[in-house]
Amino acid sequence: MSHTTKYNVQITDAECAIKALQRMGFRDTQIEEHENGAELFDYGGRKMNLKANVIVRRNNLSGAVNDFGIRIGEDGGEILADGKQIDPERLMQYYGVEKGLKEADAMGYFTSEEVMEDGRIRLRMRR
Repeated sequence: MSHTTKYNVQITDAECAIKALQRMGFRDTQIEEHENGAELFDYGGRKMNLKANVIVRRNNLSGAVNDFGIRIGEDGGEILADGKQIDPERLMQYYGVEKGLKEADAMGYFTSEEVMEDGRIRLRMRR
C-alpha cells in the first residue's frame, strides 16, 4: 500500500516543473498539465480527493503506487508523492535550475551549467 505525502514547496511555474521532471527522466507523454488541477488516483484506481496541476499517473511508475502530482500556487505549492515515486529534493534542485534559466533568458543573459562532483548544478549567466 502506498501513502501520499504533501511536501510544501515554492513551485510557481508549471513549465519549469515539467522541465524539472523531464530532467529526472520522465517523457513528455508521461506528464500531464492541468491548468485548473485534476484528480489524483491511488494505486487501486480510487480518487484520492487531491488535485494537482502537473501529474504523472501511476501506470507510468513501477510498483503499486499512487499517482503523483505538483500543485502550482502563486505563493508556493505542494509535491504530492510518496518516497517511492520521486526525490523531492532533486525535483526542487532541477526546478530551481529551470526557473533560473527561464528568468535569465527573459533578461537576455547567456547561460551555461556545470554539474559539480557532489551533484549540485552551478549556473553561469553573462550578457
